[in-house]
Amino acid sequence: LFPAAVVFHDRYFVNKNNGFCVSHACGCLCTVCAGQWGLDTANKDPAAKSQGEEKKDLRSIELFFHDSMWGALDKFHIRMFVFGLFGILSIVGISLAATDVKLTTRSVTETFLVESNILQQTLNLMLGTNKAFKAGDSDMKRGGYVFFGIDAKKPIDRKGTDPIAEDAMKQKGKVNYVSDDLTSPDTQLRVIEACDKVADLASVAKNPFSRPVANQSEVWCFMKDFKTYRENQNPPLPFPVPESDLVRELARWKDDETYTGPGSYWNPMRTGVSQQGDQANDALYDLFTAWIPEDDGVRMKAMYISGNLSTALTEQDLDIIRPENAQWEDAGEELNQKYPSVQIMGVTERAEWIAIMDALVAGVVTGIPASLAIALAVLTIATANWMVACLATLSIVGVMASFFITFSLANWVLGMYECMFLQLTVGMAVDYIVHLAHAYNEAGGATRSQKMREALTEMGVSVLSGAISTLGASIFLFIAQFNVFFLYGSFIFFVIAWSLIWALVFFPALMIQVGPQGNSGDMVWLRNLKAKLTGAPPENNAAQVMPAKA
Repeated sequence: LFPAAVVFHDRYFVNKNNGFCVSHACGCLCTVCAGQWGLDTANKDPAAKSQGEEKKDLRSIELFFHDSMWGALDKFHIRMFVFGLFGILSIVGISLAATDVKLTTRSVTETFLVESNILQQTLNLMLGTNKAFKAGDSDMKRGGYVFFGIDAKKPIDRKGTDPIAEDAMKQKGKVNYVSDDLTSPDTQLRVIEACDKVADLASVAKNPFSRPVANQSEVWCFMKDFKTYRENQNPPLPFPVPESDLVRELARWKDDETYTGPGSYWNPMRTGVSQQGDQANDALYDLFTAWIPEDDGVRMKAMYISGNLSTALTEQDLDIIRPENAQWEDAGEELNQKYPSVQIMGVTERAEWIAIMDALVAGVVTGIPASLAIALAVLTIATANWMVACLATLSIVGVMASFFITFSLANWVLGMYECMFLQLTVGMAVDYIVHLAHAYNEAGGATRSQKMREALTEMGVSVLSGAISTLGASIFLFIAQFNVFFLYGSFIFFVIAWSLIWALVFFPALMIQVGPQGNSGDMVWLRNLKAKLTGAPPENNAAQVMPAKA
């Protein structure tokens, strides 16, 4: 909004005052500008000066833009070289953005401080993410789950959720249970079938020390253990059990502490299925596989089984975990299609990270084009000339494409911070180009070259000064230890640097070559509408001078 405010102030406060200070197009208060430049705001018109007098009043940096910069870009062969060079930059940048930009494999916790910081290295060591000490403990693995009785298409109802509520359930939403018959004998057998299917998945970890058979799949299945328990009773108990007895028989199995044979849930001999490793209770077992009874104690809301994943606990590379998650989703969908009467859903704990990364990418993919569209709209309103707005937006696209070259060379990856900052870069890339676009649009030259020369002379110093101050301020963020500030400073520095180059080299060359002349592209109705809204008299576009006929 700041560039637009400058444009409106210049047009309706500076330009409106009998044209004084127009040639300086500064956007500050007209009387202040005139006083600094030694102009008589009441009686003297700076436009009345001869060309020699105006040039004499220019400072050295203004003379550089007036003569050297404009003189170089006014040559056809130099403009063609500029178009070729910047065209290559754009093609390379867009290609890198489409093929070389990678997603992060690290959580926000792992990137809280810069990697060289000793506190971040210590934190990574504690998290098990240090490259030299990758977590490999068999007790530290992520899991995959197959759920029965939960809506596979919309498992969570998030209506009315409150992210800051003290109640965790209000933060996360409610589970969408479906009214399937989960206690029937057929469903009991289907759970056993799902357990066997999960055990055959390539993504499931194998336990080399399992007994009696080594390298058994690390699958947690209460129904299979319950079946083993019943078959090893003396005399053996039937399985599956009648649907009216399932919930009661499961509770009986869980409470039986006298049985120590295969399938025991818990016993003093510590041989129960819930007493894995050093666990002396059923806490872990109930996290990995369990059933959720209805309030009537007869029916079931849901049940689930799980398996340990074979990849490392800290692995977050989407190229690895996305296929892994797809295996479980496909297994659940296959069972769902085979038994449509029971809602079955497969998913892994990595699904949350995958969803976050997909949302971030979607934000960038949609956010940058949306920001460019907004920039085009603002430029159109500010300049009231669709040709100037389109050419300026084309230059902004080039700035973004060039920035992706830096993004790739710096080996940055799309993470939480990067995706957020990328959506802000379009706004930073607009600033300098919109100043020059407005200056060109208001210039009174008869030809494109003359209009651009005037725009460079009047606005080049301001653009360069603004860029130097912004670049200088961002440098101090390079020493920040918090990664969010370091990245923010880096993004500001390189976006501003590219924006300055495109604004002072490509955009002037483009306007000299194909910029509008006279009233070309002028949206008179928009000018008059803005004049009406601001109370200024309608404009006749006097600043635009028609080129002389040959």
